[in-house]
Amino acid sequence: MKKIVFFLLITSNYLFGQYNYDFQNHIDTVENLLKNNQVKKANKYSKKLIETGKLNKDSLLVALGYKFKGNIQHQNIQIDSSTNSYKKGVNYLNNKKEKLYADLLTNIGRNYGGEGMIDSMLYYHKIALPIYKKLKNKRGLSILHFGQVYSYIKKFNFFEGEKSLNQLLIIAEKYKDPLTEARAYYMLGMLNAVQKNFIESVKLFKKAVKIFEEENDLISLISTYSAISSVLILDKNFEGANNWVLKALKILEEENIPISGAIIELYSNYINILIKSNKLDKAQEVIDLTKKFDYKYLKPYRGVIWINELSLLLKKQQFQDFSILSKEYNSNEINIEFRPEYNKILAEYYLRIKDYKLAFKSKEEYWRLKDSILNNEIRNKVIYNQQKFESTIKEKENLQLKADNIEQELLTQKANTRNWLLLLGLIAAGIVSFVIWKRYKSEARAKATILNQKNVIENLQKELHHRVKNNLAIIDTFIEVAKEEFDNNKFDVKLTEIQNRIVSINEIHKQLYQNSDVTNLDIKNYIDVLSKNVSQSFTNKKITLQNNIENINLNADTSFPVGLIINEFLTNSYKHAFEKEGNIIIEMKDKGQEYLLTLSDNGKGLPKDFDIEQIETFGLRIMKLLTKQINGVYSLESNNGLQLTIQIPKV
Repeated sequence: MKKIVFFLLITSNYLFGQYNYDFQNHIDTVENLLKNNQVKKANKYSKKLIETGKLNKDSLLVALGYKFKGNIQHQNIQIDSSTNSYKKGVNYLNNKKEKLYADLLTNIGRNYGGEGMIDSMLYYHKIALPIYKKLKNKRGLSILHFGQVYSYIKKFNFFEGEKSLNQLLIIAEKYKDPLTEARAYYMLGMLNAVQKNFIESVKLFKKAVKIFEEENDLISLISTYSAISSVLILDKNFEGANNWVLKALKILEEENIPISGAIIELYSNYINILIKSNKLDKAQEVIDLTKKFDYKYLKPYRGVIWINELSLLLKKQQFQDFSILSKEYNSNEINIEFRPEYNKILAEYYLRIKDYKLAFKSKEEYWRLKDSILNNEIRNKVIYNQQKFESTIKEKENLQLKADNIEQELLTQKANTRNWLLLLGLIAAGIVSFVIWKRYKSEARAKATILNQKNVIENLQKELHHRVKNNLAIIDTFIEVAKEEFDNNKFDVKLTEIQNRIVSINEIHKQLYQNSDVTNLDIKNYIDVLSKNVSQSFTNKKITLQNNIENINLNADTSFPVGLIINEFLTNSYKHAFEKEGNIIIEMKDKGQEYLLTLSDNGKGLPKDFDIEQIETFGLRIMKLLTKQINGVYSLESNNGLQLTIQIPKV
């Protein structure tokens, strides 16, 4: 079981480590150096960033340099040094809301999680999480949950690992992020492989492969190919494993991808398959290729290839070469997960050379190590729980101490802030009070002047309306006298119409003169008086007049044309619409941006052969001209009587 976990964590560790380097807005030079595996140059560049930042007192640049340095150290499996570099970057940052601040905390948590310190990982992730959420940074959120999944699986805590993976899938769905979804499938595949659910594991890995291929994420693709081949080898499906290895090798031939634990594991799988298939010369060729790799920071993985080479020599029955190679390495340098396999191969070698005593001893060591690993797993869980408890107590004490210090600092800071705010408030209040007083005095004088001018203007306007009203009354009197001079009824009717028009104008001046507001007219009251005056001129007919007028105050300039339009319509209706009796309706409504005036009767209407557009009677011409004067829209319909609609824009 441990061996399975080791194989798969090699690929996942590289997969998520590489993912962590690909941050947006980083310096292109460092990104390219890391991508091209130029670690030394990248390290020098990160040091240069730190030095330049310190020289220019640029804390952001210093923190960025430490982040790159930590990334390089993490890639080289220098986990403690990597964590220290990230912490230095955190200490240099002043703005705790920066994405870079959250990235550094996330990387610290990832390192702790990789070492099995889950509580420490969650502590740093908890600080970073709200920053990523506020920035809506899907990549940061993904990295957080990836780190937690990796750590839980490493500690064989599959239940919590699955919970974190479900959270990861929710994030992928929410942000529509295919790479996050692919890596979630990858980790689910790893979970199933560790639990020996090989068929389900391969299905999940294939889902990840499909997305990685669509996104052209070659590094993740190679890691997933390698993981699938490892699972198929464990399931004894060597032909299937070989197909996936060849796919990965094809990418490595075409692209410049840095050597990693995942790639070494890939070559180890390939060698294993070749030996099983009796392609021994090809297996030797691949082993010779892997010997050229730089294992300075990949020593745990060198043992994997070494065991492959021993297996090949044993298969080829080159016992002398086997003996020499087995002495080149101390078995203690091999990762503990591979020591049982080493002793198993050694026991077979001694059997072949008929050294039964050493064969028995190696076989005995093989079983001892197998039992030891099993016991270590149990013991490690007990120790881990004990350490977790002690670490939790210690962390809580440290956190409590920090919380107390922070609380004290906050109290002191609040007190200082309160005192300064009080002083500034008093000064500001004094200044504001003086300004308000000065402005009040100035505005009071201005208001008095304006009010005086307003009263003068209103008095002048009232005087003007009064004089115009009197003059119109005199003209009306002259017309009344003139009517007595003519016996012809036609003259009497025409002069009465003129009088009605004068009255409609005169009534406006009268009401404006009597009102306190000399610019606006109560249109409802005005139309009531106007319609009553017209109806009194036609007493020989039984006509009902209905006014549906809303409470509207209309300015004087608009009131004059409106009054004349109503006067003309009423006069025409009384004269021509009815034989004896009928109904006339006047409506005026406020429609927000305009007023709607509707005048209608239920009289005989217009003859069928009349073209409304061509009607040019005196009354209609007046109504059209007056409508145009107020920029209104004129509409006349003859249906069961006559209806005039005018849309009057508000001024």
